[in-house]
Amino acid sequence: MSHIDAWARIDQTSLALQIKKVTQPLFQNNPIFAMLKKRGRMIYNRRAKKVEWRMEIKQQAPQTGGDMTVTTFSRDNPFRTLSLPQRTYNFGHATSKFESLCCGSNDPAVVLVKWLGDVMPRMARTMTRHLGMKIWSDGSAAGSEDIHGFLSWMGYSGLVTNSLAAATNDSYAGGNTTLQYYGGDWTPTGTATGGWPNGQNANDTGDMEYYCATPIIVDYENASLRATTDTWYNTWREAIRYLQTYYNKLHSRKFDTIIVESEMFRDALDSLDANERTWINNNGGELAKLGFQSIVINGSELVTAFGVPATWGQAVDWDALEFWSMQPTLFGFDKDKSIDDSTDRVKCDFWGGMRIETPAFSGGLDDIT
Repeated sequence: MSHIDAWARIDQTSLALQIKKVTQPLFQNNPIFAMLKKRGRMIYNRRAKKVEWRMEIKQQAPQTGGDMTVTTFSRDNPFRTLSLPQRTYNFGHATSKFESLCCGSNDPAVVLVKWLGDVMPRMARTMTRHLGMKIWSDGSAAGSEDIHGFLSWMGYSGLVTNSLAAATNDSYAGGNTTLQYYGGDWTPTGTATGGWPNGQNANDTGDMEYYCATPIIVDYENASLRATTDTWYNTWREAIRYLQTYYNKLHSRKFDTIIVESEMFRDALDSLDANERTWINNNGGELAKLGFQSIVINGSELVTAFGVPATWGQAVDWDALEFWSMQPTLFGFDKDKSIDDSTDRVKCDFWGGMRIETPAFSGGLDDIT
């Protein structure tokens, strides 16, 4: 029994040390996970069959009155409950007894540590790359078993009338992103680009219910943009300013980071050759301080990341985003031994997901037209 107990202690200690070691590069090499970790948006040990939260969909209207005016008390429910399932990815690796015997040691503990030190980093790199891709998945699609990545709430069909913004029509976590799905009204200005999100100024009126779950997705190839040639190379600054302006106006929040496809990032850099000193700032941005190349534009950091879909840009408000794991670490490892074929086996798995407080706290850039 003492031999078995000793093996168990070695196994658990080795696994714990290796997991801590091999998961660190995930945060260092991926700007999305780096920011989630920096902002405290990585949640561990979330052990529930599903994750539920409340999304605010409307606000009460304060009433006018004078001294001794009777206040109206209504039982109001301004929330919609959203819910997401847990999702998992896993794969395994086996090493034969012959391979273990070739390690050059008669001590099982030495063989185990040497083996784990080789296998686990490779498995961690595989899972890291996989999660980096799946964070862009559409977990809301029919039949999908992927996590609910960024594209899970960014679906659209055409444009809002007289607007640079997409007409979103996605389902997410039991809610819907379509304008006016939860009620409310919106009166645009009637100008060429006067449809939503333009509004709610001195001449316009609008209700929170109208857009409470709707992300702003800007068409950066729209003919209404001021650039002579309507391509990303020429329009990216104007499109981003439109996105920033109306997000701040509707929600009194700001986008911290805008993540674009690699060619889009390169085009943005190339377009700034004549004004490089004005635009490129590698001292002020959070991601720049973490070692990532970025452009700071009006307070938002423009970066690129692995796996971003072609033509797409994702605007992120980190305080509204959350990535969670059901385990104490982002992904876990389990070890076992098969007596049938004399193999040592290691399994790497992720259990968890990602959620946005409301799709409205998100934004996008696409070549819609």
